[in-house]
Amino acid sequence: ASSMPAGWIGGSWAAPGAETFWFSIFQFNGSLWRLRQSQTGTFDGVVGISATNCSTVGCGVIKSIHGATPNELWAVGMRGSTVRITDAEGAAPKAKAFDSQTLNALNGVWEAPTSEAWAVGGTGTIRHYKGGELWESVSDVPTNVDLHAVWGFSSSDVWAVGDSGVILHYDGVAWTRVKIAGLGRERPTLRTVWGPAPGHVWVGGQGVVLSLGGKP
Repeated sequence: ASSMPAGWIGGSWAAPGAETFWFSIFQFNGSLWRLRQSQTGTFDGVVGISATNCSTVGCGVIKSIHGATPNELWAVGMRGSTVRITDAEGAAPKAKAFDSQTLNALNGVWEAPTSEAWAVGGTGTIRHYKGGELWESVSDVPTNVDLHAVWGFSSSDVWAVGDSGVILHYDGVAWTRVKIAGLGRERPTLRTVWGPAPGHVWVGGQGVVLSLGGKP
């Protein structure tokens, strides 16, 4: 196993059925790492994308990782970094930078099973990837607060959460704000969103856990 450097964990992800758990380590020369279970049952830390390669493609400070399949992942982070990792389960994964058309920090990413992807970040930034070299800019976002996480169930059922209790939903046509009662005057920062199946969404954040039992 490789000797893991000092630093704190950023984004992390293991796709269903994957043999490796990917995660980022924040440090001066950031890198992407993988955990693999050895034959003895222990977990070994192995470099996935080296610090040298990360400095080239922009994966030095990654805040979120997600992929619909074990072998293809998206990683997003500071200064609008969007990096696609291919052959993620193989001996020599590859990383390629894509243009997100923003320098805002991207805090969350989610890839749909159709190879579409969504990324969210600072000041209401949302980006949509549908192929090619560029992520599309979403201009009709109904908020300008920082968005921290995104999750979805299909290309027409995507959720995002952020500062000031903001919850957004995409129905395949447009993003809309979801009204949530009972949060009080001090609207909490929401940092994570996930759901086991369409129609049931969990949201967590600053002193609060929300269960949304149905679509807006």
